[in-house]
Amino acid sequence: MMHGMGENGIDISEKIFIRDIALLIEFTKGCIYRSLELKHPTQTFF
Repeated sequence: MMHGMGENGIDISEKIFIRDIALLIEFTKGCIYRSLELKHPTQTFF
């Protein structure tokens, strides 16, 4: 996904972008953990 964004002109080296992607990854992990009936801190947000 990040490779595709870089190819489409998005600067994936900016700190703010990296921070935003890290947050997206953590929320995704929360969804996966929930489907496995495991706890994850981000599950309190959704």
